[in-house]
Amino acid sequence: MNLTYLFIITIAIIVLIFGFINIFSPKTGWWLEIGWRIKDAEPSHRCFNYEPC
Repeated sequence: MNLTYLFIITIAIIVLIFGFINIFSPKTGWWLEIGWRIKDAEPSHRCFNYEPC
């Protein structure tokens, strides 16, 4: 198996995992993207209604 092919498959799997996290648990997805940088932060309801934050 070619190393480049393995790298592309690994990246695709990681992207799919993060996509499923955002679909089934948007709050966790928000925390992985932004929340870890801000102490004691909570996402607004507006972010979960698919409106621009």
